[in-house]
Amino acid sequence: SLHRQQSITPTQPKQEANRYSRRSILRSEKMYGAGFQSPGGLNVVKSFCRRLCMRQGMKILEVGSGLGGSAFYLAETYGAEVLGLDASAEMVALSNERKEEKGLSNVSFRQGDIQTSDLETGAFDLVWTRDCILYVSKKNLVWSNVYSALKPGGQLFVADFCRGRGPLSDEFETYLKECRYHLLTLDAYVRTLGAAGFRQIRMEDITTTFVGALRHEKERFVDNRETFLRECDENDYDYLIDRWDKKIRFCERGDFKWGLFVAMR
Repeated sequence: SLHRQQSITPTQPKQEANRYSRRSILRSEKMYGAGFQSPGGLNVVKSFCRRLCMRQGMKILEVGSGLGGSAFYLAETYGAEVLGLDASAEMVALSNERKEEKGLSNVSFRQGDIQTSDLETGAFDLVWTRDCILYVSKKNLVWSNVYSALKPGGQLFVADFCRGRGPLSDEFETYLKECRYHLLTLDAYVRTLGAAGFRQIRMEDITTTFVGALRHEKERFVDNRETFLRECDENDYDYLIDRWDKKIRFCERGDFKWGLFVAMR
């Protein structure tokens, strides 16, 4: 049930545990869609794969694997061997439960921080990460670890939230502090990848896709209001609607960006 007591492992940072209690994870999933903790659902995952050199049997590391939606798709569609790494113990527990339900042997999940995780050197054909590096201020630590985990010629795929170039609105500045986001402009993000040694870096501003996904998610959520309220309360409902409205507003003002980055080791 949504209200099951959250479990916190001793190694889990407290803010991580609070941000990602079982209840808050499952609440967000009702907005994002089954298996996801970030926008766009499966359609967006498919469109991202079209931008990459995907082939059967790849070895993939997913950083910030969430509820496993992307990992399961990559494993099922490409016969990939996927390792999902997530800082939240509760997220890992949930994705493991779902892996068992699906009976997938080529996916595994483990709790860890990409800045310090001990990963096999030169082991992965693709590192895939969506909407989680924004929580890390020292992005250089992330990219140097990712770089060494990739095989020479391996690909990096990143979708992440960024900030606009201009001065940010006070409302957005407050939002960033509350969420503990560390956002860069799209160009600065590219520079962090270049500094880590990545080459052939391609960047796309996919903010319009983000806004489209937010609008679609909100619309679907409003349509399913009654179902949602059977498991959660009005406060949860209002919280999510308010949060989605804010994100749409921030994007329209130019404060908030969604960036897509593809690079080679």
